[in-house]
This record gives sequence, C-alpha cells and structure tokens, in this order.
Amino acid sequence: QYTTNQGCKSITPYLINIKWLYYAMKEATSKIQKQASGTTFMEISATKLGETEISLPPYEEQERIVIQVEKYLQCISQIEIFVQV
Repeated sequence: QYTTNQGCKSITPYLINIKWLYYAMKEATSKIQKQASGTTFMEISATKLGETEISLPPYEEQERIVIQVEKYLQCISQIEIFVQV
C-alpha cells in the first residue's frame, strides 16, 4: 500500500526483481528527465513515463544482473575507500 500526490508517478512491480527495477530505473533517469517539462518544477507526464522503454529480461536474468551489479558496486566502494586513505 502506498500513496503519492499528483506530481509523483508510481510503478507497481509485478513479477519483477525489485532491485533490478531500481537499477533499471536509475539507469533510465537521465532519459526520463529529458522528457520532463514544467515551470515551477520539472515533471514527466504519466503518458511519457509509460512510453519509456526499459528492457525486461527473464526473472532469472534479472537476478543474475543484480548480483553482478552489486558485486561491482561493492568493488567500487572498496576502491573509493582505498583512494581516500
């Protein structure tokens, strides 16, 4: 259960790995932002968001991708810690 206001778009995942959806949406953010419009604040319409294409691999592949992405992100974090020392 969730609520949003008129300026927020919601995605209800169904048979999708949530972490995969997070990374896919994070990757698509710049493309989505380019489609936004507005004067007070930038907003993407529900129609434009619905037209945004995001590949949807089989669930097992989503899980494999998440494992790899998180492994690489952990390596990057360790490198950043090492570089700061």
